[in-house]
Amino acid sequence: MWNIVSKPLEAISEAKNEKDMGKTLLVLLVAAIMVAISTFFYARSVTGSVFLAAIVGAIVAYILVLVLGFVLKLTMKILVGRDDYLSALIPAVYSFFILGLGTLVASILGLIPSIVGPILVFIVLLIAYVMSQAVFFKAMMEFYETDAITVFIALLIVYISLFVALYSATMSALIGFVGKFGGMAGGMIPGF
Repeated sequence: MWNIVSKPLEAISEAKNEKDMGKTLLVLLVAAIMVAISTFFYARSVTGSVFLAAIVGAIVAYILVLVLGFVLKLTMKILVGRDDYLSALIPAVYSFFILGLGTLVASILGLIPSIVGPILVFIVLLIAYVMSQAVFFKAMMEFYETDAITVFIALLIVYISLFVALYSATMSALIGFVGKFGGMAGGMIPGF
């Protein structure tokens, strides 16, 4: 599991040969737990509300990665003609694992006082984000046996769709909020 970070190309090759759903879900669970643990370090306390936020955050992250795998599968089915959920899920999970580990390490380094802590956090998160995206990209190329341009287009479609869906959901909630409280606030959001 840790070779995803130390030897990502070997990990991708091994996962491609095995294609083990159980192992993939275990890696995803470990990544979600790392994100949950990092919440305690970022919050610098263990209270009931922080614990609840960590648990809910881990569950939501777990589910979102599963959904991301499904959306990637749909995209690649249309672009390449291969309908394989595991081939889309493994790259998403491996990418999330690197992000989870990077977030955990960064949250611990964030406890260092002075300017050194934030600088180390920046460096660790930068490395984690770069590695995460590179592993995601390479794994998609390997699992779907396609070229970089096709994977780039697929990821671009997914990222743009994710942004548009998030924006639309946010605006829908905001419009609903204004509509609900519009009469009381003179048509404006309370506080404005």
